[in-house]
Amino acid sequence: MRNLRKLHLGSNNISNTGAEILATNSIWENLEDLNLSQNQIGCEGGVSIGRNSSWKSLKILDLSSNKIGNVDAKVISKNTTWSHLEELNLSCNKIGDIGAIAIGNSKIWSKLRILSLESNKISVSGASAIVGNATWVNLEELYLFNSQLTPQLTASLKPNAAWTQIKTMICYVEDEVIRLLLEANAEGDDVKIANLSLRRIRDADTIAIGRSIKVINFEALGLDENEIGDKGAESLGKNESWSKLSCLALAKNKIGDNGAIGIGSNTTWINLEQLWLHENQIGDKGAEAIGKNESWSKLKILGLSNNKIGDDGAIGIGSNTTWINLESLWLNENQIGDKGAESLGKNESWSKLKILGLNNNKIGDDGAIGIGLNTTWINLKQLGLYKNEIGDKGAEAIGKNESWSKLKRLGLSNNKIGDDGAIGIGSNTTWINLEQLGLHENQIGNKGAEAIGHNTVWKKLSKLIIHSNNRLTEAGKSQLKSNPIFGSFVETEQQELSDASEGEADNSSISST
Repeated sequence: MRNLRKLHLGSNNISNTGAEILATNSIWENLEDLNLSQNQIGCEGGVSIGRNSSWKSLKILDLSSNKIGNVDAKVISKNTTWSHLEELNLSCNKIGDIGAIAIGNSKIWSKLRILSLESNKISVSGASAIVGNATWVNLEELYLFNSQLTPQLTASLKPNAAWTQIKTMICYVEDEVIRLLLEANAEGDDVKIANLSLRRIRDADTIAIGRSIKVINFEALGLDENEIGDKGAESLGKNESWSKLSCLALAKNKIGDNGAIGIGSNTTWINLEQLWLHENQIGDKGAEAIGKNESWSKLKILGLSNNKIGDDGAIGIGSNTTWINLESLWLNENQIGDKGAESLGKNESWSKLKILGLNNNKIGDDGAIGIGLNTTWINLKQLGLYKNEIGDKGAEAIGKNESWSKLKRLGLSNNKIGDDGAIGIGSNTTWINLEQLGLHENQIGNKGAEAIGHNTVWKKLSKLIIHSNNRLTEAGKSQLKSNPIFGSFVETEQQELSDASEGEADNSSISST
């Protein structure tokens, strides 16, 4: 134990007595990281910790979510042993101006990078003392929100001129609902669901959520259609409390690779089932980081449509072997080509996959062949490949698949499929549950239409869209419409149509209670 460097004892119901015992330890001279968050440590325990003179190597001290007040904060501020301290977290306690002033007057922690004092009882005098400290020349982050500061009071609070490294300073949370959520959390209320979509929430408020909402029963967080960028997403990813989180919705924001990397790095969300990130700015590096996650074994839905993901990102996603419960994977409207599609097709872990959305990408024959060769997706019900670059060979490979007996929807419209590809599709005898087939805007002629028209296996087919094929004449159309099973459901003339005909939209939704 003499060489102990890291000790995490958060959420263990440690009282003053336990803290006093820990503080008396005199052999942990190499201790660098001490986490005592979410316990029952009050004045006596805090004072004992503050008087410790052995932890000479301490860099990180987390005492958040305890009962520390002004007296023990003053003692902690006077500790001269922790000269290497880089991160101090005293959030969610009972520290007022007296304690904050003492911390602000400290001239010891010259290496301090992160100071967390949010969710306390600090007003403008305490905050002024904090920003008045010129010793913390390496300070990068300061958090004072959810205290007794108002917008008017915080207007005068500016980073100290000596803080040349400062990146983030949050003194007040703008969104009223988030403030209420933080207050409920500070009071120990059992918050389970929070829908904060469409509130123009930015990074600062998102950081507040990620840092301060520590209730372990938190199950669903909706942040769709806001203005959240990388810093906000990174903060959410760093949260280590939401072990029961099952749904995180971050669609339609401004999250890029760094934010996605932060999300993908999380190892706490072991119960995550739904992750919605469509309509952001995520590229290959972000997708690769998400694909490397090994903690989300319960993940069922992953929405990454309408981003900037290319082959490398798709390869990263396809290489994941942890998501054995994955049911829906949305990658529509990206930049995925053949290599990415081939990698997805090689995945042998997603035996429960029901929906795969790859509409509007750059997938050609090789990618379609790779997908068609997959024999693992025995539960696949919906495959969207609308608006790609698939030709006859790719369509033939898909048509030869004998594993997708549960397939209901197949979207192959707006590709380069000709008669041979249509013949391959029409020859399939496995898709006995097929209900919708989209083949419009290809190059299918009468021979392809004849092959499809002769299919007698698709007894449940209720929509076949095949208009706008420049080689299809009235003879071919008649062949299709003469089919005794689905002939009356054939659409050979263009009608009002949305891309949704190629597959259901990947929309997230969280209800607040």
